[in-house]
Amino acid sequence: MKRLFSFNDLKVRTSLIIVLLFFILALIGGAALGILSLRQNNAALQQIVQYQQAADALNTSLDRYKETQTLLGRALASYAQNVGSQDYTTLSSWVEEGAGVAQSLDGKTGYLLEQARMRLQSSQENFARYENLGSQVPELERGYKRIIQQYHALIANGVTPLMDFLQEGRISEFNSLLNSRVSSLEEDLYTEVMQQTLQQKDIVEGHAQREAKQYALVMQLVSVAMIFSFLIAVLVYWFLNRMVLSPLRRIDDHFSQIAQGNLTEVIDTTSTNEIGVLFKGLGHMQLELQRMVLSVRQGVEQIRLHAGDIYSGTVDLSSRSTNQVSAL
Repeated sequence: MKRLFSFNDLKVRTSLIIVLLFFILALIGGAALGILSLRQNNAALQQIVQYQQAADALNTSLDRYKETQTLLGRALASYAQNVGSQDYTTLSSWVEEGAGVAQSLDGKTGYLLEQARMRLQSSQENFARYENLGSQVPELERGYKRIIQQYHALIANGVTPLMDFLQEGRISEFNSLLNSRVSSLEEDLYTEVMQQTLQQKDIVEGHAQREAKQYALVMQLVSVAMIFSFLIAVLVYWFLNRMVLSPLRRIDDHFSQIAQGNLTEVIDTTSTNEIGVLFKGLGHMQLELQRMVLSVRQGVEQIRLHAGDIYSGTVDLSSRSTNQVSAL
């Protein structure tokens, strides 16, 4: 009947290779886990950076827009001053419909209006950067599109006509558009921006929570891996002690017995690996030593027997010689 596999049949070289492969796989697994964790962290960090860059571009664009509003207000005040205090009255922060009209802009008003156009251009450039960055953030796609629509509507239907009206001195149309359309467009834009800011905050908090959970999971996996590695190390020690160290101690004991002249101790093993081969070689050496000692003993016995025969012959010859001498 064929004998089933036993650890005693496992080669020492094979066992060492298995242990080495285990630790290599453990290192590869740990490195893969670390790389995967770093990759996910890097992806989350890049996404957060994209959120921040898009938010910075949008906030800069809105700041430039507010500066445009301020410069338009100053330009309107300068224009009204140029017309003359007798031709207009103020209404709220702007002017009352029906104020007077100047034939041409004075230098200060023209300069302020040109500065407002430059601020508006800067606002549009930053908003174009926001459009480019926002397109890379799928989570904010809906709010991103609404903000783009509201911003372009505000610029095309609000700010640009206001500048044209002021440039042409059409204060009545300027005031009507400002009160009827621009304020509502601004409110819609700021509402969308606020909603996106809250949504972005929720997304970032979600990333932070996922990263915290992932960190906890990695720590748990590392703890389990450390415990598993410790158990494997104990198992490897037990295995090597049983397969290598203990047999080597037995072989040392056998050599000590042989050195003391004890050639009768039984050397037996069921292992077929390198240690088993060593045991078989030791047993063969002991058997050959037994045969050598037996042969020496047999030779000594033969020498003793022959020496006895020689002694008997010598004694007999001496006795006969004595008798012959006495007879003479």
